Formats: sequence, structure tokens, C-alpha cells
Amino acid sequence: MDIDTAFTIADLRGVTVRAPGPDYWRGYGSDSAGAASARFQFTPPWRTVYARAVESALVRVRLADGSVGWGEATCPIAPEVVTLLLNGFVAEIVRDRRFDSVDALVDLLYDAQRCRGYQAGHLQDAAAALDIALHDALARRARLPLRQVLSAQARHTLPCYLSGARAATRAERIALLHQWAEGGSTAVKLFLRGRLDEDLEELAALSDAVPQIGWWAVDALWSYDDAATAARAREGFAALGARWLECPMLPEDLAGHRGLHGEAAGVGVQVDHAAAARQPGNQQPVVALVEEPAGILPALHVDGKAGRPFLHRHHPGNLTGGDADRERGGGAGTGL
Repeated sequence: MDIDTAFTIADLRGVTVRAPGPDYWRGYGSDSAGAASARFQFTPPWRTVYARAVESALVRVRLADGSVGWGEATCPIAPEVVTLLLNGFVAEIVRDRRFDSVDALVDLLYDAQRCRGYQAGHLQDAAAALDIALHDALARRARLPLRQVLSAQARHTLPCYLSGARAATRAERIALLHQWAEGGSTAVKLFLRGRLDEDLEELAALSDAVPQIGWWAVDALWSYDDAATAARAREGFAALGARWLECPMLPEDLAGHRGLHGEAAGVGVQVDHAAAARQPGNQQPVVALVEEPAGILPALHVDGKAGRPFLHRHHPGNLTGGDADRERGGGAGTGL
């Protein structure tokens, strides 16, 4: 089926949204609460800041032919920066300009700042939101489901996993996982606290208590400080049946990651895109974790990049995660 992918943007507008309610971690890790403000919080040993409420950026795009689409930038920190870029810089350079495809527009935005090294960050989040909105508009214009616009062979379902059992106590986490299992969930990734023996005990306890969950992975959020601990974690989580160990050490520790690569035994390791970009050649079983913006195009084009095996991050908008991923221990894709 031939589908017209050309378009001209007549108007676009980005807005921020906020959904007050339970905080991001829902009590998990509250025993080590760190610095906080009215809007943001740190939870040691994790280095990453999170917003207390769910925050995001939406964009509405209207094409010259009247078609309308909506997109979202999965940007939990300072989404107002995304909307500032969308309503100013991005709108000024893409409005009233004909593009043959969404790919061409995304390439333009990337190339426009290539010399400044903006390979990630809020500008790419803005491009991802616009990417999704344009695909939405094109699908509506064609009067087809988005999956048919993307591929004639598209699947009706995609594998996914629950990211984090977010509750204050183990008993509450077990109850939460039972609820998800009753709803049909069979895969979970746990967040680790940087205390290896306790982390191993946590996975063992939860997997024993909720046997309906048969697929487990773990994310250390860069909380293991040395390669020796990370190597023990690889071996220990492999023995418990985990599919991967995500971000055990800081991505800057290239020597440590090369050491993990040299270890014969253990679960596969996922690293973030900054570390993957610095690793020469094929780094199996150290697997590059795609942390690119959550647009549709990065998900469609990233397979096999630089000859490395890639697993796809569970961002909204990631339309991959197929059989080849599951064979490598994946199955992490989530649909729109």
C-alpha cells in the first residue's frame, strides 16, 4: 500500500502537563531519602533526580491540509524546556516548509545542531514529540491505524515489562506484583539499591512470592561502585534467572565495562547510550541500551547500528522489541 508521507506543518504548539499524586517512587527507597525541593527529589544511592509529580510535554501539530496529530516527549525533568524549544526554535525552522517524510524533518533538526554536539537532551526530546505527532497526523490523514502506516507486516501486540515494583515495603511490593500478574503481566524489571546481597535477596524473594512473573531483569542505576561488585552481581543475578543487569557502573568507567565484557559467566549487561558510543566494536555480552529520545523513528532505525546488538528501551513510542530481541534476552518494546 502506497501511503503519502509528504507534509507541510502549518502550526505546532507545545504545552507542559503535570499530574499531582503519589511521587515517582511511591515510597520505594524512602529509607534513604536525600535532598529534595517542592518539585524534585533525590533518592540515594541513585544519582538521578526525579520530579515529585508526573510531568511531561505534549505537542499538537496541524498540517497544511488540516490533518492534526498529537505527540509526547517523555521528559520527566523540566518539560517546559521542551515546550520552549517547540514553540520557538523548532517551530521557526520547520513551519511552512515541505518535507517528504518525518525522517527528513528529524534529520533536519539533528543536523541543525550537529556541530554543537546536541546528540541528546531536550532538543532531541522535542524532536521525538514532534516525530510522534506527525506520525499520528499522517495516520489520521490516511484513515489507517498507525501500525499500518509504519509496516504492512505490523504485529497487533508487542512485548513489554513493568519497570519497577514501586512500594515502600517488600510485602507491599509483593502485593503490587500480584495485582499486575492478575492483569496478565509476566515480566518485571526491578530497581536495585546498590547493596548487592540485599539486592539478590530481593529478587529471590519476589520471584518466589510471585511465580506468575516468569521474566525478570534488574537495573542498578549506576549504584555499584566497582567492577568487582558488578562482576559478582552479573553472576549472582544470572543464577537467579535475571535476563539482564542494567547500568551497574557509571558509563564513564570504560575499563570497568571492558572488564565485565571479559567475564565469562553472568547475565548480560545493559549500558546507556553514552557508554555504548565510546565502546569500539561488538561488545557482547555488554549490550548497548538505547536511551535515544522516545520517538518512532529512532526505534525503527536503530537495529544493528555499528554492528552491535541492541535492546530497545521501553519508552512510549518504541515500536520495536521483536523476536530477535527476545532471543537476546529482550522483549522490552512498548507500543503507543
